[in-house]
Amino acid sequence: VSTTPRETQPAFPAVTSQAPLALFYPTPTKIDLCGEPVPLHSQDVFERFDKEFTIIVYNHAQVYLWLKRMERYFPWIEERLRRYNLPDDLKYVVIAESDLVPNVASNKGAAGPWQFMPSTGSSYGLEQRGSFDARYDFERATESALRLLEDLRKRHNSWAVAIAAYNCGDKRIFEEMRAQRVTNYYHLKLPQETERYVFRILAIKAVLGNPSQYGY
Repeated sequence: VSTTPRETQPAFPAVTSQAPLALFYPTPTKIDLCGEPVPLHSQDVFERFDKEFTIIVYNHAQVYLWLKRMERYFPWIEERLRRYNLPDDLKYVVIAESDLVPNVASNKGAAGPWQFMPSTGSSYGLEQRGSFDARYDFERATESALRLLEDLRKRHNSWAVAIAAYNCGDKRIFEEMRAQRVTNYYHLKLPQETERYVFRILAIKAVLGNPSQYGY
């Protein structure tokens, strides 16, 4: 009988082809916008919301950046919303507009955290002269944006339509409503960006309104 010690082999974990399971977060089936119920019982409406929610809830880097910036900017916005007796949900519009980056500008001429076009900014007290542009002033731009949103709400009697008009322009909304004989945002056919806009804000609200529910 051999007395040579048997060479032992290192123990390795068994190799498996099974991939780790990804977390799944179901899309909310009930949500409101500024106190107005969203008709998620409509399959078309739910699918549009589901798309935006899915894009946002798994976009971890972007959500973490929003959460960091919220700590700096949201307290001031929320104080103004309470002062003017406006819905708290309006604070999510600025995220859809600029990701809470004050110095951002678009190639269409919109500028600042609330993305004011030059003419609209001037109409709401945000002067632009030489190198000075008040659209980049966070506090002044916020004051002007809240007044504009409130004016749009008074004209349309709907926060969803008002927010859509903020995105594509009041004139375009009136033209589309007249041509389509539709006044409900969720039934209007609008430019693709505006059709997604309100649903993107709803998805932002769903995730940032309860981030721990979605792993943040």
